[in-house]
Amino acid sequence: MKNLMQAKILLSIIKLSTHGQTSLYEIHKNSHISTLTIEKTLTKLVEKNLIKLKGGKIEASSEQRLKLALLAIQQGADLENTCRYLEWEEFEDLAIVALELSDFVTHKHFRFKSTLRRYEIDILGFRNPFILSIDCKHWRRSWQRAATKKMVEAQFQRTAALVAFPLKIIKKGRIEDWNKAMLIPVVLTLFKTPFKIYLGVPIVPILSFHNFLLNIPTYEDELTKFNVKVTP
Repeated sequence: MKNLMQAKILLSIIKLSTHGQTSLYEIHKNSHISTLTIEKTLTKLVEKNLIKLKGGKIEASSEQRLKLALLAIQQGADLENTCRYLEWEEFEDLAIVALELSDFVTHKHFRFKSTLRRYEIDILGFRNPFILSIDCKHWRRSWQRAATKKMVEAQFQRTAALVAFPLKIIKKGRIEDWNKAMLIPVVLTLFKTPFKIYLGVPIVPILSFHNFLLNIPTYEDELTKFNVKVTP
């Protein structure tokens, strides 16, 4: 029962902090839990650096909101219901922050057209000699093994199609002076899926993304890589 109450408080914070600050009263009104219990939970969350408390107002950054979501699920909150309160844009923005902290140049919503169809890649990340082709996926209850495979296969095909447009890639990444470039498909998720890697495509939870970026050379032999022609 205690865990479920904490989960309700966490969900209220995530829901109410979507567009800015919230307050103890608003959390109480939304969760129907006593203000005393909420105060105790807020104190612990501040100590763990999961929220900021300023002048009675509660704030949570995108990263803090993701961590609160994970904690709520650990306390018994429904996974799909929790994900509804997370803004898709903040998920992409958090990925951009992680990439840029790891010295990647980034480009969002990269669109191109092949002879068969139009494509869009959520994020391209450039750091010599790697180009990451990243597909950001929200969690769905239907994501079991078959659905995860299908999701990865789509990203594999999307990235393979991009190889036919080296000039477009070079222009966006400003990589004219690179000796070589390797395009690597990546699927970025909010939470863990049944696979860590499939078809050589890593499936990375967002809160593990920074560690993945730091260790790409370690994983390189396991990953699918498409060579991009940089020099004439």
